[in-house]
Amino acid sequence: MIDRVVTIWKKTKGLYVSLKQKDAQIRKQKNQDHLAPNFFKIYEMSQNPEKTGWFLMAPWQNVFHDDSENLPEIKFTHLDGREYIYGPLDNRFNSEYVFKYGSYNHCSSVTNAKGWKRFLILAYKYVAHTILDILPAIIFRS
Repeated sequence: MIDRVVTIWKKTKGLYVSLKQKDAQIRKQKNQDHLAPNFFKIYEMSQNPEKTGWFLMAPWQNVFHDDSENLPEIKFTHLDGREYIYGPLDNRFNSEYVFKYGSYNHCSSVTNAKGWKRFLILAYKYVAHTILDILPAIIFRS
């Protein structure tokens, strides 16, 4: 009986490690850190999301990316799932913001839809984003 439990545990642990590595590989491949524009360029692009696909996210939508050091980080999200996080160089009020890192979501939480369609699409996307992106991040990072 104990041998069976140990075997199941080892298989489960192996599957967990495999899934964690595959998820990290896919996210790294798709987030395209090397393409991240400087802060002023991406901020400018976020002012016209219908054209560029980039959105400046509200502070409450950045809780998983804030390192709680110095001034808060700023997150920009693209329709295709890319996220670029920018943070201050120091704790001065007028500190320069620079690219810190990128991440990738399998289900982006932004849309260009308008009116009642926007509500329905965002409701679906937030549920999918929680299942496909947030829960795995909590599980795999623990």
